[in-house]
Amino acid sequence: MAVRVNFPKREIPNVPLISLANLGFIIAIFLILVVKIEKTFKTESISLPISNSSFKLIGQKYVLNIVILSDNEIYVEGSKLRSLNDLEYVVNSRKKKDLTVFIKADKNIKVSTYFELIDKLRSLGISKVALITGG
Repeated sequence: MAVRVNFPKREIPNVPLISLANLGFIIAIFLILVVKIEKTFKTESISLPISNSSFKLIGQKYVLNIVILSDNEIYVEGSKLRSLNDLEYVVNSRKKKDLTVFIKADKNIKVSTYFELIDKLRSLGISKVALITGG
């Protein structure tokens, strides 16, 4: 003879949809912030001088990029220099036989800043220097 046992009815667990919507909203905000926060420099605000003549440098292996902003701040490969003496450490760490320096400078910089940079590069033994213009 079989004994019939009546178990109490269990409630089906439910997940409130409001929590899922909140979670999706938080994830979307996080992704937007992560995409927007990049390593950005003020180099986007450079207005380059115009040049009438230009040529392309082909086959440059060792390149050092220097950016001078309108407020005479100098950036080397994206890192701000505190003084021109710091340039010596950067150049010595990348000292190669054919090191070429590309200078991208705002057209509103002080000319003395440009000449001081060129003099410092010459004292470090770098003779290949190119000024990047917007032309």
